[in-house]
Amino acid sequence: VCGEQIAMFKDYNLNRHYETKHAQKYKNLTEAERARASEDLLSKLQRQKGFFTKLHASKDAAIRTSFVISHKIARNSKPFSDGEFVKECLVDSVAIICPEKKEAFSIMPLSRRTVTRRVED
Repeated sequence: VCGEQIAMFKDYNLNRHYETKHAQKYKNLTEAERARASEDLLSKLQRQKGFFTKLHASKDAAIRTSFVISHKIARNSKPFSDGEFVKECLVDSVAIICPEKKEAFSIMPLSRRTVTRRVED
């Protein structure tokens, strides 16, 4: 919970970590304060998990988009290097229309080799 790593995740090591690092902080808390501190720690953990979930979701969306664009390039018999051109156009358009989403479009893999792999799949 505190972010520090424990060598081996065993009861003894966890108890020793708590006694040396956190015992003074939580020793004098009442039941209500303990419950509130526990809820605060749980909500902090949920926010941390949510951050990584959002990051993972945006990368998944970029990969799915890459597959769709690669499929359209192949279906229309365009050169695979057009993927890079399409990506440049998308990034420039998004920078004007919706600048906060520019990063999501710039991570989209559309190089010539990537388009080739997507078409082969």
